[in-house]
Amino acid sequence: MIDAVHAALDHAKAYLEEQAHGAELKARWDCLTPRERQVFEGVAQGLLNKQIAGDLGLSEITVKLHRASMLRKMGVRTVADLVRISQALSALRPRD
Repeated sequence: MIDAVHAALDHAKAYLEEQAHGAELKARWDCLTPRERQVFEGVAQGLLNKQIAGDLGLSEITVKLHRASMLRKMGVRTVADLVRISQALSALRPRD
């Protein structure tokens, strides 16, 4: 019986930590400007700055500036980290 209670508490702790992490990621996402969100999506899809610039009708320099700002606000340094955050955020979004 005590083992079951400990297992339930461990499960609840892990769930709460996951929820807190999700809330933190959502708060970071909410700090992004609409343009930074567009750049975020392009980077997360693996597009190059040049491709993102073409898709959004911006110069490549402007995309680089938005990208740097977005990475700083999201608290990541690598594209791999950004992709993981993108996957976590998509898991948080309600499904249609």
